[in-house]
Amino acid sequence: MELEREVTVEARSIWRNKEIFLLLASTVLSGISISMYIVFEQLFVLQQLHMSAAYMGLVMIATSLPRVLFMAVGGVLADRFRRSQLMLISLFTRCLSIVILILLLHYGWLNVWLLMGVAFIFGSLDALFWPARDALVPVIVPKDQITRANSFMQTTSQVSILTGPLVGGLAITGVGYEGALIIIFVVLLLGGSLLFFIREPIEPITRPFALFQDLKEGFLYVVRSPLIATLIGLFILVNFFFVGPLMMGIPIIASTILDGSPLALSYLQSALTGGMLIGAMVIAYLNPQRRRGSLILSCLIVEGILLIALSFLTNLVFLIGTMVAVGMCIASINIFGPSIVQENTEVKKLGRVLSLNTTVSMGLIPVGYAAVSGALSMHLSISSIQFYCGWILVGIAIIVMGISKPMRKAD
Repeated sequence: MELEREVTVEARSIWRNKEIFLLLASTVLSGISISMYIVFEQLFVLQQLHMSAAYMGLVMIATSLPRVLFMAVGGVLADRFRRSQLMLISLFTRCLSIVILILLLHYGWLNVWLLMGVAFIFGSLDALFWPARDALVPVIVPKDQITRANSFMQTTSQVSILTGPLVGGLAITGVGYEGALIIIFVVLLLGGSLLFFIREPIEPITRPFALFQDLKEGFLYVVRSPLIATLIGLFILVNFFFVGPLMMGIPIIASTILDGSPLALSYLQSALTGGMLIGAMVIAYLNPQRRRGSLILSCLIVEGILLIALSFLTNLVFLIGTMVAVGMCIASINIFGPSIVQENTEVKKLGRVLSLNTTVSMGLIPVGYAAVSGALSMHLSISSIQFYCGWILVGIAIIVMGISKPMRKAD
């Protein structure tokens, strides 16, 4: 009973923190606007411009590629300027890009190339938002509440992913493409306005701005930290050996092993998202502070075993249960990993270290997709790919657990 009372008090204390509440709300609104915008560009290319899926893919690349390319630059800026102001600039400038789209659409000038240009700007500004947000969390939240704060962040991200496309589709259906853009503009404006009220401590920086020197300093900081370097290395390997076989495997399993109906695919994807929500909420309640490095490695082992199980399962109920368990493991790793990095990094280097982690891990996701596509083109089945990658993941986690004391002992 005492433990239950203590957890409840801690949970309330973080919600009495006005800054984290404002940051969560702004994050939700930003995430919803991104999801709505992606739905807009997808449907506009296919239904209004009547162009092929290949052009839709180009527009989506123009949106997503700048996030990877400029994330490290966003990290440098997050270590030099007020992080809440950088986020505000990102959201308000995206408002301007939406205004440009509204005008182009209103006067009938919007084509796929102009849409790609605006998409590139939109994605580039998104690369400014996330490093600033992640570096702001440990500045406005007590150290023993960082894991819980990241759990809330993970939960709000999943809520945005779930609600954004739905709101976007309903908006386009109800008020048309121009009306949907106006809604996106309002959502971005609200998200940015909340950031005006966040108070954050400022540490003055006296040395002159030098982009490449700052990037080098952040890289060397990571390399010289056995714990952070191991964590980032694990994220890279996970995104290569796990994310590709899992995410490409879901639609293939739904179409070949199950009946191929859209419902089967939605069940599996919803189970994965639901598992991530459950995992984030459980961690938010428990707020574990001990042996989180070992917990990450244990989750990686479980992920590998579940990926192996996916290569054998054919029953929809068992597949849904497996996807829920996978989602819970993903949420655990996505919360514990950044929390450990945030708690073990100098405040003045947080932006660079966190953005470097995101850049190298996100950058390998397309490589993982390409590798899986290449293996499939060589007539290797998705079940075989999942089987072998699952064993590789288990082996990597066991090896790291055996040889990396900083990771094994990390709290």
